[in-house]
Amino acid sequence: MAQRVAAEDFRPRALFDSFGIEVLATTDDPLDSLEAHRRLAEDVNFSGRVLPTFRPDRYTKFGPDFASAVGALVDSAGGGIEGYRGYIEALESRRRHFIDHGAVSTDHGAHTPMTLKLDEAEAARLYQKGLDGTATAQEAHAFEGHMMYQMARMSSEDGLVMTLHPGVHRSIHSPTLKRFGPDTGHDIPFAVDYVTGLKPVLDDFGTAEGFHLSLIHI
Repeated sequence: MAQRVAAEDFRPRALFDSFGIEVLATTDDPLDSLEAHRRLAEDVNFSGRVLPTFRPDRYTKFGPDFASAVGALVDSAGGGIEGYRGYIEALESRRRHFIDHGAVSTDHGAHTPMTLKLDEAEAARLYQKGLDGTATAQEAHAFEGHMMYQMARMSSEDGLVMTLHPGVHRSIHSPTLKRFGPDTGHDIPFAVDYVTGLKPVLDDFGTAEGFHLSLIHI
């Protein structure tokens, strides 16, 4: 196996050509510099397209590292505006960074396809509870739904295709989670109601010019 992987015809660029790949999209953290993408795009010896994809889950779901992740996100945008409004503007800024590096889509691993259109005061209240680590499970779910609405709003403005893949119980096997950590494949799908959950987004952006929504249920 090691010999096969080391063979010249098994190197990434050789495989890119042998499989006839036209476009390859990676999944990237919003704070990624995308320097590797820049270098690849400028490489005259490589004619393929490798595009970054904006994956903001870490910054839209409450969890143990939400406060530190969001702090770094806001700092990346200059930290000029505090609170929820600064958080939103930082996400918009990072999306522009991705577009500048060739991105055409976003990727969202929501638990359910629920979307909520909260007023700014309520969104700010939930955001602060997320930072403080005092949000209930219901409040965390509501904030995630609101941020899915905000991601749709941003996509309607900047043109990034919004890819949503809900309906998965993640890290379901505790021993495997403990041994290998999160996002290592021990996930189980469950049924979801797309129509009801996406109604706020479809009402406001469903016919908006330039808005594209891709739904995936694994």
